[in-house]
Amino acid sequence: MTLVRFGRFQPGPSGVDVPVEGGIGLRLVRREVASGAVRVVSAFTVPLVGGWAEVELSPTAVDQAWLVQEKFWGGRTEYAVRVPASGVWADVDLTEVDVESFDAIAKPPAAIVAELNDLRALVEDILENGAPAGPPTGGAGGALAGTYPNPGFNENALRSAVRSMSGLEVPILTPQGTWVIEHALGRRPNVAVFVNGEIVLVPYTATDTTVSVQHPTPTAGVAVLT
Repeated sequence: MTLVRFGRFQPGPSGVDVPVEGGIGLRLVRREVASGAVRVVSAFTVPLVGGWAEVELSPTAVDQAWLVQEKFWGGRTEYAVRVPASGVWADVDLTEVDVESFDAIAKPPAAIVAELNDLRALVEDILENGAPAGPPTGGAGGALAGTYPNPGFNENALRSAVRSMSGLEVPILTPQGTWVIEHALGRRPNVAVFVNGEIVLVPYTATDTTVSVQHPTPTAGVAVLT
């Protein structure tokens, strides 16, 4: 068996993180046979005590995974992870997998996450305070050429400019838990996801011909492939 530790905390009013109250729901993705018996997919819940939950889980084969459900306000609805053969693991270090193919879901590189966070902060600052009145510190070009500073600035113009600097834009009009997108880029693209006009960080897998974006709940939005 493998020991898995789940830690869940949230920002507190004094700036100190406080433990989340609730639990972690777990169940196997599918039935399996082990030692001449059938292991069913009945779910169980491990309570969070002081923000932590520990549980021993059986290792998963290449065609099996554990489904995790965060049972607290704001928690992820459900996602699947692969459990190694032994040891003590933090759940954040487990590999997330697609529940249909059991392939690992790629997580955005840390550098990309940092860039997206910086971009999000910039957009939010401009939307809240408006474009700076002074001249830019460097030359502007591309989609934003001649637009900074811009007395006629508006939210849609900024988001349109950001997207136009990217690549293939694919709108998903009907809410879906998994976005499956076919493309003809001839390579594995990077993917940026917009929901309600905001950049969101969600796991995805990409090949030379398709992209699969995983959402915790059915979601509509736009995927930008670069």
